[in-house]
Amino acid sequence: MVARKKGLGGCLKSFLIFISISIVVIIGSGAIIALVYANSLPTLEELDPSPIAQTSKVYDLDGRLITEFHAEENREIVPFSAISDNIKNAIIAIEDKRFYEHQGVDYIRIVGAAIADIRAGELAQGASTITQQVVKNIYFSPEKTWRRKINEALIAIQLERNYTKDKLLEMYLNTIYFGTGTYGIKKASDIYLGKNASDL
Repeated sequence: MVARKKGLGGCLKSFLIFISISIVVIIGSGAIIALVYANSLPTLEELDPSPIAQTSKVYDLDGRLITEFHAEENREIVPFSAISDNIKNAIIAIEDKRFYEHQGVDYIRIVGAAIADIRAGELAQGASTITQQVVKNIYFSPEKTWRRKINEALIAIQLERNYTKDKLLEMYLNTIYFGTGTYGIKKASDIYLGKNASDL
């Protein structure tokens, strides 16, 4: 009985070692591939960001709103100062807890997501940071390929070097999709809650 327990313990230890080595190999391979792509990746100045559509408003001579026009994206861009701290803190807590700590890519979260995926036997958990999601919303189509994910991570690092964290969070909150053609925190708060983004 004791020998059997030792045998099971040895198998478990070997399995954990195998998992750990696999994770290290995956991350190492990703780093090598990233370095290869980094040399051919365009700079931020060379990239062509997607235009961010906004809702057009029509006012009368007295400054009263008459109507609004928008295509597929109903959005109104607002500055960082016009968004309540409650919303900012909630988004960070849900989407990217280490937002103010990482430099565009959260390696701790990547390892955690890899372990969760291995346990689930499928892609059960994402690891994209808020900065990476900004890159996806502004620079890339939503296609899911390894090449796009690598480019997304590398450009996220570039963004972190060129913008403040507050500016990146502002960009995210103005481009995030909230359903039914509603984009950005301003329109989402207006439509779903009947409040200004600054009052949430």
